[in-house]
Amino acid sequence: MSFLTDTKRRLILLAVILGVFSIAMLASGISDADETAAPSHVQFNRLVRRTRALPRQATRAVIIHRLGEPNSQELTPAKHKQTLQWRYPGVGRITLRLSGGRLTSQHLERY
Repeated sequence: MSFLTDTKRRLILLAVILGVFSIAMLASGISDADETAAPSHVQFNRLVRRTRALPRQATRAVIIHRLGEPNSQELTPAKHKQTLQWRYPGVGRITLRLSGGRLTSQHLERY
């Protein structure tokens, strides 16, 4: 490396250090799974786990207590049916249907 001047050596060393640093930052960003990276994904995944853990004949009160208030509700008074939806834009949607005050179906959709 006698043909390289001091300035060129320093520039090469700086380029190598920056390359290693950028690769390390990229790798840590890819494996980062905390709530600051994608809070809506984390919240949606928690809600999916709680939804799957619901009892088969859960009542509306139990569902609201475990999952929180839904984003939208549709009531059909004549047939005693309710549709509850939790939406996370860009992530997914959870739809629960109740008949006679009891859980009848679950639908989980990821976008």
